[in-house]
Amino acid sequence: MSILALLTRDHFKLAQESLLAGDKSRAAEEYIKAGDHQRAAKLAAELGDGPALIRSCLLGVLGELPPGFETLNAHQVGELAVAHGHPHKAILLFELARDYRRAASCAVKLHQTVRAAQLFEKAQAWADAAFYYEQNDLYRDALRVLQEEARELVEESSSHGRPARLVRLDDVNLKRAEILLRLGKVTAAVTLLGDLPSSVESARLFERAGKHGEALAAYLDAGRPEDAVRLARISPDASRLEAMIRLRSGRPAEAGDLFAKAGLARESAEAYEAAEKWAMAAYRWEAAEEPARAAEDYLRADRSLDAARCYAAAGQPDDAAATYATAGDLGAAAEIHVKAGKPQAAVTLLLSAGEAVQAKKILAQLPPGHPEMSEMTLAVVPMLLDIGLAVDALAALRRLPVDEVRNRLTPAALDRLYWEGRALEALGQGKAAQALYRQVARLRPTHRDAAYRLSHPQRPAVPPPVAASPPSQPLPSPPPAVEVQPIPAEEERDITVGSRLAGRYDLLGELGRGGMGRVFKALDLELGDLVAVKVLMESPDLLRQQERTLREVQICRRISHPNVVRVFDLGRFAGRVFITMELLEGQSLAALIAHRELLSFERIRELLAATAAGLREAHAQGIIHRDLKPANLFATPRGLKILDFGIAHRSGDSRLTQAGFVFGSPHYMAPEQLLGQPVDSRSDLYSLGVVAYELISGQPPFDDPNPAILALAHLRDPVPDIRRLRPDIPDEWLGFLARLLAKQPADRFQSAQEILDALARLPAAPADAADALLVTARAA
Repeated sequence: MSILALLTRDHFKLAQESLLAGDKSRAAEEYIKAGDHQRAAKLAAELGDGPALIRSCLLGVLGELPPGFETLNAHQVGELAVAHGHPHKAILLFELARDYRRAASCAVKLHQTVRAAQLFEKAQAWADAAFYYEQNDLYRDALRVLQEEARELVEESSSHGRPARLVRLDDVNLKRAEILLRLGKVTAAVTLLGDLPSSVESARLFERAGKHGEALAAYLDAGRPEDAVRLARISPDASRLEAMIRLRSGRPAEAGDLFAKAGLARESAEAYEAAEKWAMAAYRWEAAEEPARAAEDYLRADRSLDAARCYAAAGQPDDAAATYATAGDLGAAAEIHVKAGKPQAAVTLLLSAGEAVQAKKILAQLPPGHPEMSEMTLAVVPMLLDIGLAVDALAALRRLPVDEVRNRLTPAALDRLYWEGRALEALGQGKAAQALYRQVARLRPTHRDAAYRLSHPQRPAVPPPVAASPPSQPLPSPPPAVEVQPIPAEEERDITVGSRLAGRYDLLGELGRGGMGRVFKALDLELGDLVAVKVLMESPDLLRQQERTLREVQICRRISHPNVVRVFDLGRFAGRVFITMELLEGQSLAALIAHRELLSFERIRELLAATAAGLREAHAQGIIHRDLKPANLFATPRGLKILDFGIAHRSGDSRLTQAGFVFGSPHYMAPEQLLGQPVDSRSDLYSLGVVAYELISGQPPFDDPNPAILALAHLRDPVPDIRRLRPDIPDEWLGFLARLLAKQPADRFQSAQEILDALARLPAAPADAADALLVTARAA
């Protein structure tokens, strides 16, 4: 300590020197002597010296120590300091008295807001602390104290059941969310807001977070439709938000269309469900790759076949089979059972409906030695005999493994012998049949009517009834009686109904004819199936036609898809060719369009989607159809089928693909195809665009009897405005058609999958353009 300061009694300098020496207590005494009571009080507060603090504050406030000052406590002196206008001293006293709230209020008067926030936090006055922290941009501190308040409120409400505290908790969490947004923690803020009831404040915070859908819903819940509309108008996803407004306004069907436009398949499906538009909902569930939900809605729409298809896609074979059976498609139901490893269920189902031929086909697919083969065969054979298919019955029996059955007395072994005898008897082989009946009677004389047949050989009918799994329903009628005359190979030229082709196919009726050949409905005698047979006609260009036919078989057998016709085989007779394919029931799209009844946009979308799905599979195999047109698209109860791949192009195949050669139908050909240039999958998509235009309007976009003028129209004319033919077309469909029918391949959809995605977004009904969004919201 300096001698000069001691000599001159400079207490202020002595106090500073004591501070430098680390002696705060001595420094406080010197500050008192120097008359600097504020500094003395501050040091006393730092030292926790209550008496010194009180003494310093009294001297600073009153200028003297009043009598009995020793009895005063810190809180009393603090109030005295406030009364005399010394809030800075009062803060220290209130802190000493642990009255932090009173200290904080003094700090506020002094505009010491950071200190006030800290004192409010000590007082656990969380809201006030957060307020002053936020005023000073100390957002992390504000968030911390609000989290502490939220924790306390949760504990109080759960332990004491105080609902009012929950209201405060919502307010606190709203403030927390706002601060989180200030800190850039958007995800945490949105999560917090998601647990809060809707309000104008939460809607605004959602909007700040860029969550326009949540904001719009909150605005509507809070009774602020004008804000919901404002938000919808300025948002990039306006279609989705407009859909939400319509949904909340009690117009779910319109909401479904708008969700579809925005590409939101799931939301669209849910909206259509709310509107009880079951078929449209099902279609959207398929687009959302949720086939099980699609199946449920298809059932509600009384579209059992579609429901069954979706159940199968969802991996629910039992539901799929049951639904197919309910819809009357027992063949499909049986096929599902077989794929699920339940051939016996398939056979039982078919036999219950008297479909012995179909049941026989399933048996033929099973490997020898299948554990259920014997039981199923012995159930099928009696019905085959009842409908006169003794050869098939005998073939089925002889597929059973040859073991010790002839020396065993099991019912199955005896039935095997008995029914083989019945089949031989029906084929006129009485002696062989008698030998089997004799063996059965020797092993068990009472088995069925074997003994009776021994004593009445080769009788056309048996008086006693035969208990042999009779059909539970009347047997189906055989095909219409047609007198069949086999045709000698050298005379197989003029084929007519009633002919037997290649010794195997009985031609039952003509289905149609064209420039290349005729198509017949036929019975396949080997498999017992009804099929379609296309027979090439004699012509100077027969070799080229045969090449096309061979290509069609080769290509179609590469494509396995429900929307592509199945081609079974190719046959030859007398130097000519025929092919067999699945027999289709329904009508071509050309016939559908010719009815002159405009189709609904939902039906058009289904037909286009099925065609695009078939093309997607063909294109994946490197196959370009090149002749897509309504006549080659066939609508059946089980879905659309693409026909006639006779001029299709396969990658790497140079036949019929030389540059400069034009193949196809001019009304439906892409510009590059008309020019004889190389084609790819996008050429098929242009043809699909022409089909789409015709399905919507009833006529193709370009039509002229002069092929040259027609080709020029495709090459250079703009697509005619379809609205003159179909004024109710939604605007979204216009853009879809324009892209399909673009002159340049690069401007079109680039794949069939893109078309499927686009179709999923198209509305199935025209939107009401006059229905303003604001009116919709206020109608709620």
